[in-house]
Amino acid sequence: MPGPNINIDGVEMKFRYKDYFKTEPSTGYETLIYDCMIGDNILFQRADSVEAGWQRVQTVPRCLEEGRRQGAEGLRTRQ
Repeated sequence: MPGPNINIDGVEMKFRYKDYFKTEPSTGYETLIYDCMIGDNILFQRADSVEAGWQRVQTVPRCLEEGRRQGAEGLRTRQ
């Protein structure tokens, strides 16, 4: 058969933080608090962004409730 011969098999991969780094890994809360202290807000969402996201999400239950009130016909004719 032309082309390369590919053999796939499982391998054991071990990564121990202490083998490569001299310090213990920080917890998520330590990183979060440190980011707050230095004013790094890259991991935080602005309130208007969160509100805009929830407006989109809320359309789903609103449409489902409207469909229940109108019955199956109401869902089929909705544009």
